[in-house]
Amino acid sequence: MPAFALHRHGDIEESLAIYRELLRERRESLGDLHPKTCVLKLQMSAPLSDAGHDQEIIDLLTPALAVFRSEYGDTSYYTLGCYKQLSLALDAAGQSDHALTLLQSAYKRYTNAGGKRNIYFASLLYELAKLNYETGAVVRGDELTRPQIEVPSLIPDDQSQMIQKTTDLRQQYNRLP
Repeated sequence: MPAFALHRHGDIEESLAIYRELLRERRESLGDLHPKTCVLKLQMSAPLSDAGHDQEIIDLLTPALAVFRSEYGDTSYYTLGCYKQLSLALDAAGQSDHALTLLQSAYKRYTNAGGKRNIYFASLLYELAKLNYETGAVVRGDELTRPQIEVPSLIPDDQSQMIQKTTDLRQQYNRLP
């Protein structure tokens, strides 16, 4: 069974064992900073997160982010996913301010590059909005806290859980003085 399927079925340790072997093979054949190696690192981040291996995610994705930006640009799925997963790991590791700065940078780079509004961008906006509230960085009308208003309109109808979460954040934002 593929590693992602094992992860989806809750077998995190078996999933990680397969991912780690694949990563070892990919590093040997392509190198640590090859785009395909970095994609595998990004794919590994979900089971690593579920296993609480936040520092390992940070160590894997920090160099991968530079590769994604260089190879695919600031609007690619890989770049957005890497920003999001890296910021989640930083936040979980107690580095919320660094995570917030990273997401703010991602938002600015994505919008400056003319990125389209899609579910990947909505997911990044959601994490940005959530961290803004958690760190107390939210200021009504501020350019970097305003994006959470956009989020619900960017989410497909079949993503009801994310719609509810973002709607809750939007209501909190609207209650700000």
